[in-house]
Amino acid sequence: ILDYKLNTYANLGNYICQNCGFKRPKLDYYVSELTDITNTSSQFVIDGTSYKINVGGLYNIYNALAAVSVAEFYGVPAETIKAGFEQSKAVFGRQETFNIGEKTATIVLIKNPVGANQALEMMKLADYPFTLVTLLNANYADGIDTSWIWDANFELIHDMTIDQIFVGGVRYSEMARRYRVSGFDERKIHEFESLSQVLEAIKNQADKHIYILATYTAMLEMRDLLAQNHLIGKELH
Repeated sequence: ILDYKLNTYANLGNYICQNCGFKRPKLDYYVSELTDITNTSSQFVIDGTSYKINVGGLYNIYNALAAVSVAEFYGVPAETIKAGFEQSKAVFGRQETFNIGEKTATIVLIKNPVGANQALEMMKLADYPFTLVTLLNANYADGIDTSWIWDANFELIHDMTIDQIFVGGVRYSEMARRYRVSGFDERKIHEFESLSQVLEAIKNQADKHIYILATYTAMLEMRDLLAQNHLIGKELH
């Protein structure tokens, strides 16, 4: 059994087994200070250098730490790393942001409980109301077993200012049930059989901000639909 002095998320953190002495190895690179974290960016210190990334969420700080570790190992100067982070942006379903009319939509890929929880934790940092869209498919690329949604902490939606929830995808009814079980007002949960209906609902609702959580093939289908409507560029995948 692992005891944690610090648990960042899931099984990550500073751990030790009191029985056998198994513990986290000594770290060569680590985040020594987290100076700011929002739903769209983070600032932190690694090896005495302050960095900023233009995507939100704790999990992306881990990604940045991995990038800094490899870059420093190969002798890339800190200023070059900083410049790379400053020029980077969210891409292809990973907090990809686009406009639907006067509304700003952000699409986030989810595919397992840990990833979903981190996406929800990131969204929780938003300081404005939004409409939440969730698209759940069950193709092989998504994983045909969607029971993982019951292990994800969708109850976190109660810590956000969500005006309404739209659900779509092949398993839209199961996703709607998950939100109802979470205790969210079922009168504000709307189910759609097609992604075209979801897109029309997004266009017609009043919120200026929309978050779209989507499994892999649902994300691809939604991006194709958005491209057909000239809302985003068409990308190869």
